[in-house]
Amino acid sequence: MDGGNHSVVSEFVLLGLTSSWEIQILLFLFFTTFYVASMLGNLLIVLTIISDRHLHSPMYFLLANLSFIDTVVSSIATPKMIYDLFKKAQSHLLERLHHTDVLHSHRGRDRDGAADRHGL
Repeated sequence: MDGGNHSVVSEFVLLGLTSSWEIQILLFLFFTTFYVASMLGNLLIVLTIISDRHLHSPMYFLLANLSFIDTVVSSIATPKMIYDLFKKAQSHLLERLHHTDVLHSHRGRDRDGAADRHGL
């Protein structure tokens, strides 16, 4: 018997954040405000470095690239987080329960699909 843990966690569900509509609105406004400020700040840095010829040195090139990467990463992670904030917690919970049920139904089977000696 292999003693290692082979479980895989694909996501964490924070059920306490979506319990109240007022909290959802507050979190939506908070995350959206910081997302827009981050986007505008990073785009301003990139455009300033591109447009000003005095800023065409390796240090500013690195700064422009870091701002661009931050813009791309923020465009992927933050909108998904805002979307997931409004997504029903029930759909996550039902998906988890189904996944857990599938795992438990296959737990007592060997590689050939036959039930083990305990009858699971």
